Amino acid sequence: MGVVASKWRKVLAGSCASALLLGLGVFGAGASAATGARQHEGRVAAKQLGIDVTFYYKNESATTLQAQMLKTLRYAKTLKANSIAITFAFYISGPTADAVTTGNGTPSPSQIGYFVDLARAQHFFVLLRPVVNEVNPLEPWRGAIEPANRSAWFASYDAVLAPYLVAAQKAGANEIAISCELRSLGGDSHWKSTVVPFVKARFHGLQMMDVSWAPTGMDPVAGTTFGIDAYHPLIMPDTATVAQLVKGWDSWLKRQELPLPTDKIYITEVGIAAQSKAYTYPQKSDWGTPIVPSIQTNWFDAACTFFKTNKFLGIYFFATNLLEGPQTQATGGYPSDFQGSTNLAISKCF
Repeated sequence: MGVVASKWRKVLAGSCASALLLGLGVFGAGASAATGARQHEGRVAAKQLGIDVTFYYKNESATTLQAQMLKTLRYAKTLKANSIAITFAFYISGPTADAVTTGNGTPSPSQIGYFVDLARAQHFFVLLRPVVNEVNPLEPWRGAIEPANRSAWFASYDAVLAPYLVAAQKAGANEIAISCELRSLGGDSHWKSTVVPFVKARFHGLQMMDVSWAPTGMDPVAGTTFGIDAYHPLIMPDTATVAQLVKGWDSWLKRQELPLPTDKIYITEVGIAAQSKAYTYPQKSDWGTPIVPSIQTNWFDAACTFFKTNKFLGIYFFATNLLEGPQTQATGGYPSDFQGSTNLAISKCF
């Protein structure tokens, strides 16, 4: 989401041990044996009707990870989704840092590859969405960072991404998003000159330029697709109807200067905390108030109407947490995760 959820800051305990899966049959070399025929299916973009799955590794065993992955994919089937966006984190130490790294909570390339393989085996379109998180929760949002040396920062970004590109290619991922929410770096020439060709040399599926809800200065790079995270505020009461919310979404769209027509854009995140006042700042992940499922349900209903009316290429609802599992009860879980009563809104949209 636009502001890194405090939830994830609390759960990112344990180290990212890329060696966890080595020698374990469940994530071993045989895991991608069936992917050869799937590797290049991502060349043509599908109508993506998807859910965002957040994957923050907490030192779970390979068996636990496999069980949670399968559970999440079964859940996605019940929602009638045809696409899965796997969101995982890289890190920076501060807003002027020149290095992007893995860290506590970052899944290994093997873990990502195995999840992709399972999803592709069940015929999901798979989009990978690495995001850059701030280690210190008091630091500015990733969309406001200003690396002291941009060339060094982008070189580091490429380097940390490299093994995940290899894993994505081997497992048959359809698409990978770069630049996720990095608004302050959106117009930088390094995307075109270094990152896009770097990715293309290692991953043969689709490549997406993914930006925040107001992509100022970022133009699509030739050969890439384009996605936006839609977290625009609406000054409306909790009692607002779906029709009123749709009107607010449409009003927002008229104020935007999108670089492409809507029928060439994917909505890569639509999310909101199921809590009072959330319409006014949907990117806030927890208002510290009781859960109100209707807030999220109505927001998703409005987003779906907006998506279909304006003929966007795809939509992804945010989010379900891989390791905590789907929320199927009427209320519960974390406020910005899907509430059980919201599931119907998602499946109706799809």
